[in-house]
Amino acid sequence: MHATAYAVLYTIPALTALGLSLPSFARRRQGGRAFGVLMVALGVRCGGHALSLISPDLQAALFWQQISALGGVAIGPAWLLLALAWCGTRATATTRALGLAAAGLAALCAAAILTNDSHHLWWGAAYSAARPGATIELVRGPLSWAGIALSYSYTCAGVLLLIRQAARSEQRHMRWVALAALAPLLANLASLLWPRIWPVDEITPLVTSAAVFLMFAIWFSAGQQIEDWLVALFEQASDGLLFLAADGTIDSLNAAARQILGVPQGQPIAHLAQIEARLADAILAASSMPHREIGDTYATASGLRQIQIRAVPIEGRKHQQLIRLRDATEQQAAQQTRSIYQQHLDILRQIGHATNALATPQPLQPIAQALIDTLHWDRAVIGLLQHDENTLHLVVDVPRPAKTLEGRFIDSYLFGNIVEMLKQPAPQLLQVDAPALVGTPTEAVLQCLDAPTVLCVPLHSAQKPIGMLFLGSTTARSLLPDELQLMEIVGALVSNAVVRSQLDASAQQAEVLKASFLATISHELRTPLTSMLGFIDMLKANVFGPMPEASLEAFGHIEHSSRSLHQLIDDMIDLAKMEAGHMAVELYPVNIELVLYMVAQRWMPQLKERGLTLREEIEPDLPLIQANSARLEQVLNHILSNAVKFSSAGEISIRVHRYDGMVAISVRDSGIGIAKANQQQVFELFSQVEPTLTRRYGGAGIGLAISRHLMTLMGGTITLESELGAGSVFRCCFHTAFTEARHAAPMVISEEPSYLGRPRS
Repeated sequence: MHATAYAVLYTIPALTALGLSLPSFARRRQGGRAFGVLMVALGVRCGGHALSLISPDLQAALFWQQISALGGVAIGPAWLLLALAWCGTRATATTRALGLAAAGLAALCAAAILTNDSHHLWWGAAYSAARPGATIELVRGPLSWAGIALSYSYTCAGVLLLIRQAARSEQRHMRWVALAALAPLLANLASLLWPRIWPVDEITPLVTSAAVFLMFAIWFSAGQQIEDWLVALFEQASDGLLFLAADGTIDSLNAAARQILGVPQGQPIAHLAQIEARLADAILAASSMPHREIGDTYATASGLRQIQIRAVPIEGRKHQQLIRLRDATEQQAAQQTRSIYQQHLDILRQIGHATNALATPQPLQPIAQALIDTLHWDRAVIGLLQHDENTLHLVVDVPRPAKTLEGRFIDSYLFGNIVEMLKQPAPQLLQVDAPALVGTPTEAVLQCLDAPTVLCVPLHSAQKPIGMLFLGSTTARSLLPDELQLMEIVGALVSNAVVRSQLDASAQQAEVLKASFLATISHELRTPLTSMLGFIDMLKANVFGPMPEASLEAFGHIEHSSRSLHQLIDDMIDLAKMEAGHMAVELYPVNIELVLYMVAQRWMPQLKERGLTLREEIEPDLPLIQANSARLEQVLNHILSNAVKFSSAGEISIRVHRYDGMVAISVRDSGIGIAKANQQQVFELFSQVEPTLTRRYGGAGIGLAISRHLMTLMGGTITLESELGAGSVFRCCFHTAFTEARHAAPMVISEEPSYLGRPRS
């Protein structure tokens, strides 16, 4: 009874372990095979020990003890392989080599156990009391201790891996697995150190069985949850998924796959032969090229569908693959739409570049050519509506055919239908042979384009028609709604270009008229004024006799006003030359003192009249400057004119000195001053700081603008320093002349056309 009880105690875990090995082998995920091997080894270990206890003689007991030892030798390697699988280690060359090494060492130990009778290196001797039920006392040999050390190393390595995985993992069940893994190791150590304190002869198999069963329960429960989650994920996946065998058998498929394959829910499907042949061939082609994506397009009742197919081999199942089916119809449509929009953007960008290049003699011709190149039409004609709104002037015909329409005028009779199109903002596609146009003057006009298909794009500006763009195609052509919308945008761009070209033409015409007006007016005013100044000089020289004393003051006013008017006319002529870019300035060494003397003599009467004092400070030993004496005098006259005009009392000082390696002329007045925010404005053409100053002090606002331009031509600079209410200082800086320049030929500085008051482009 005692032997039977102990045998039953070891038989229960043996049978349990052998029974649990079947579901372990069946579940191939996350160490299922390693768990199955561990369960078989544990069953052999416990079963052999149970049969050893009930054996009738010592020889039989030793045989079953050897079988039990075989199971014990296999537990260590199986334990390590299970730990590697649970830690997520994939099957690599290293893990395979480790498994083979463990299996080889276990096989060597098994061979040593089975051949122990010939060498007695595993067990030296065996003792037992009367059989059955007696415990066998075994004397371990060196190979037995080596096998125990090897088994411990495998077990310790597996336990350490599980502990590390439990520390890194957020899953709670891994912590219980790590604790359970420690139990057999501790029990085995205790049985070796204190073999007499346990109520049974070997405690290790029982504790190991309990720990392994606990680990199996945790593993199976967690695995079942994962499997349920995977099944739910499989069923709810947006992509179609199906498991396909090598012979074309379909093991299972989700709802998305049924929808893509056109199989109703609930209808059984077991083979590819039950679906459309073209799609089945595409799936077979994908299965022959794993991890490569294959696209296929096929027709359905709702239109064309584009399917992407990819086959992924399943690890551990050589004859089965996971097929992913993705309906890419909407994705392809979106990609095609993006491609069309990108193409439209490129077209608009090229047309936009063409519309910006309006500086050509025929500014609209590059735009028409760009329309042909980007939109792939054969002919482009642009017609502009005339002021009578009944005549269309064809200004561009690209490419230029033998019978060009460029330059022709078409009245409302010839393009009667087109007049109605001009009122519509949307483009219209016309077929020349359309029944509605047959026999009409519009048909005759469109036939001149030698194109059976003509797109008419109205051109509008400020909601008013300004012309029509005709695009002709030599082949029959149709347009999608997106293309018509694009042509509407193109029409807006062309309309903008037309308006800009008309504005540029108007501006150029205005410039020509202004230049002609200035030249004519200047000539017509300068001729009689020159005669007046001649008579004034003769009167001053008493050619006609001495003048009465009472008329001298009035004569002075006449002379001052005449010379001011003469200076204004000269400025207008200079302004016309500057804007046309025809002004040339000869540079040569100039003595500043002589120029200042002439300027001071001219302004002395006006200074006395306004009660102003002129003070001059000229630094000694100044070099000659590189300038033009006449233009320098003109610049100083403009500066002194402003100084006298805006100063009611005090003095005006002129200082000539060295400044930053140059020679500077600084003119300081005691006038009203200029705020810092307005100081650059005084150098702009026709500019006054405030309109009220123009009414109070007069002036055309061109003197300082011309002065700055002349200083630039002479290679110098003019700057302003001023504070409101504290007067102003104008400083003109010149480069010094070379010594040998006294006898050199004058340098001629000319300019290219520019617009005063604006930076050159």
